[in-house]
Amino acid sequence: MILHGNQRGGAKDLALHLMKDENETVQVVDVRGFVSRDVIGALTESYALSRATKCRQHLFSLSLNPPKGKSVSDQDFLEAAALAEELLIFTEN
Repeated sequence: MILHGNQRGGAKDLALHLMKDENETVQVVDVRGFVSRDVIGALTESYALSRATKCRQHLFSLSLNPPKGKSVSDQDFLEAAALAEELLIFTEN
């Protein structure tokens, strides 16, 4: 699995980008820790929380892509996301 992550701002722009029809596949697996239950609402909420600080890049964006020519299952994506979340210490142990 090819993972590409970066710290970023621009919550609204990210939400709109993710929801574009031109994206081959965008799957929202989970929205946690927010009052909102949708992507745009959660990212907007994150932005609002960041306004109380000097933080300009309040998000971490992670894209998961299969290697070229390889077919991976939904379970492979879920496992890769869970491992990345654990290694980046985004989970409570």
